[in-house]
Amino acid sequence: SCSCATASEVKKRQDLDKPCGIEIIGDILFVGDNATGEIIAYHKETKVELARVTASTKGIMGLKADKNGVLFFVNAETHDVVRIDPK
Repeated sequence: SCSCATASEVKKRQDLDKPCGIEIIGDILFVGDNATGEIIAYHKETKVELARVTASTKGIMGLKADKNGVLFFVNAETHDVVRIDPK
């Protein structure tokens, strides 16, 4: 059984505007917020927010991690591909 929060549980608890994009690296669940440009990190098991960073202007559309744990996202408004090293 999975003890991860559902998207609606995370949205209710964390008041995300427009969650868009999700990626898991180890024990960390990353969620992008299209409306704010933030990427929020949660502990996968405890569901506690670990960090919140403004990664871009609004417009995040998806998150993806490479094999080294580096996050990438696209921005639909600026047409950029952005790399973030969460370490």
